Amino acid sequence: MVKALKKHRKDYKFVKLKNTRHNPFNTVENQEKAYGEVAEFLAKHLKTD
Repeated sequence: MVKALKKHRKDYKFVKLKNTRHNPFNTVENQEKAYGEVAEFLAKHLKTD
Protein backbone atom coordinates (compact mmCIF):
# COMPACT_ATOMS: atom_id res chain seq x y z
CA MET A 1 0.00 0.00 0.00
CA VAL A 2 2.78 2.42 0.90
CA LYS A 3 4.42 1.74 -2.45
CA ALA A 4 1.21 2.64 -4.31
CA LEU A 5 0.71 5.80 -2.26
CA LYS A 6 4.28 6.91 -2.97
CA LYS A 7 3.89 6.12 -6.66
CA HIS A 8 0.85 8.36 -6.90
CA ARG A 9 2.36 11.03 -4.64
CA LYS A 10 -0.33 10.74 -2.01
CA ASP A 11 0.16 11.99 1.51
CA TYR A 12 0.31 9.25 4.13
CA LYS A 13 1.85 8.42 7.47
CA PHE A 14 2.86 4.86 8.27
CA VAL A 15 2.24 4.11 11.94
CA LYS A 16 3.72 0.98 13.47
CA LEU A 17 1.89 -0.27 16.54
CA LYS A 18 3.41 -2.50 19.22
CA ASN A 19 2.41 -6.12 19.86
CA THR A 20 -0.48 -6.16 17.41
CA ARG A 21 -0.20 -9.72 16.14
CA HIS A 22 -3.25 -9.86 13.87
CA ASN A 23 -5.32 -7.29 15.73
CA PRO A 24 -4.11 -3.68 15.70
CA PHE A 25 -6.70 -2.74 18.32
CA ASN A 26 -5.79 -5.37 20.92
CA THR A 27 -4.67 -2.87 23.56
CA VAL A 28 -6.01 0.46 24.76
CA GLU A 29 -2.62 2.00 23.97
CA ASN A 30 -2.84 0.85 20.34
CA GLN A 31 -6.45 2.00 20.06
CA GLU A 32 -5.57 5.46 21.33
CA LYS A 33 -2.55 5.70 19.04
CA ALA A 34 -4.40 4.49 15.93
CA TYR A 35 -7.51 6.60 16.39
CA GLY A 36 -5.42 9.63 17.36
CA GLU A 37 -3.36 9.32 14.18
CA VAL A 38 -6.51 8.95 12.06
CA ALA A 39 -8.06 12.00 13.71
CA GLU A 40 -4.92 14.09 13.05
CA PHE A 41 -4.76 12.96 9.43
CA LEU A 42 -8.42 13.76 8.79
CA ALA A 43 -8.18 17.13 10.54
CA LYS A 44 -5.24 18.04 8.33
CA HIS A 45 -6.75 16.87 5.05
CA LEU A 46 -10.44 17.64 5.52
CA LYS A 47 -10.13 21.25 6.66
CA THR A 48 -12.92 23.51 5.55
CA ASP A 49 -12.32 27.21 5.18
